[in-house]
Amino acid sequence: MVQRKENGQFMAGKSGNPSGRPSTEITAIRKELAAHSKAIIQVVKNAALGGDMQACKMILDRICPPFKPQAAPVVISLPPGSDFTQIAEALIKASAEGLLPPDIGAQMVASIGQLARIAVIKENLPQPENDEDILRHIRISIIGEDGIERDMDPVTRALKEPEAS
Repeated sequence: MVQRKENGQFMAGKSGNPSGRPSTEITAIRKELAAHSKAIIQVVKNAALGGDMQACKMILDRICPPFKPQAAPVVISLPPGSDFTQIAEALIKASAEGLLPPDIGAQMVASIGQLARIAVIKENLPQPENDEDILRHIRISIIGEDGIERDMDPVTRALKEPEAS
């Protein structure tokens, strides 16, 4: 079994997956292409130098990829202590005035709505009395070298043997 540190992390130089990522058909294709990479690059380069615009585009897209559009930063003034409704209204107003692109404004308002829902949920959750109560709601499963899944107690970090079925 792989040894772990007290905090559950793997020891330096040890892995939870010692056999590595499984080999796939794509891995085999990449190895084959890598073996012939210099010849492939030369063919594409010669095609580009010969006027093949597709080859030129391939090379240029790798050397100098096209820019992704980005919206310019926008500063929106909010009164101190603004609530979710006031923030959403300010974002809608900024979109209407053309200060904020409409798609970005809509995304921001949707995000504010999600934050409001999270705040309501957080208010209605019972507050844990201590950190141990929080950890009791976390489930950590570890699959051992024997292939058996075991749960770890997050407080004591002890492994629990699976119940016989």
